[in-house]
Amino acid sequence: MGGLANPGAPKPHVLRLISVARRRIVPLQVVPFVIGMFALVEGLAMQGWVDALAGALGRASGAGGLGGTVWLMGVVSVLLANTINNQPMTILMTTVALNPRFVSAINEAYGGPPVASADQALPAAARTHEAALFALVVGSNVGALYTIIGALAGIMWANIVVRDMGAPVTYSAFARAMAPLGVVATGVTLLVLWALFAAATA
Repeated sequence: MGGLANPGAPKPHVLRLISVARRRIVPLQVVPFVIGMFALVEGLAMQGWVDALAGALGRASGAGGLGGTVWLMGVVSVLLANTINNQPMTILMTTVALNPRFVSAINEAYGGPPVASADQALPAAARTHEAALFALVVGSNVGALYTIIGALAGIMWANIVVRDMGAPVTYSAFARAMAPLGVVATGVTLLVLWALFAAATA
């Protein structure tokens, strides 16, 4: 009986994963990159680029209406997530979307006066602003599906796989495998978001 395998014993690959999980999880090479991206966002804010971006995106969102806003904010968020990583992008774009210039530009496009917050905006403008915030959340999440840099989790995963399993993952291979899924996920999610807000305003 002693020679029989114990059916309740962990499988070798499970033991391997447990061993990996017990080691240092965050590769130190990732830390400077992440800190640098957050510093970049703060630098942009200090130099006035956040105000400029808020005004430009607000005017474009107001001109595009509800549907245009959903697609604009979603696509811009995805692109930025895959440029500076999704966490700094979320901070940057949230700061932009809550900026008075962004809200005011949308409200003015709907025929209202300049405002300091969405609470003071016309109902249609306030709903469009809310849709912009949800589209930003969509971009922050599905942005991880395009490239390794799209999410901090992707960067950590790629480094851990190389370090602990000896299986290098290239940026191009990841993008070829995942970008098509990202396009589908982005399109479907933004369409659903647009439909939900359109139905609520009908």
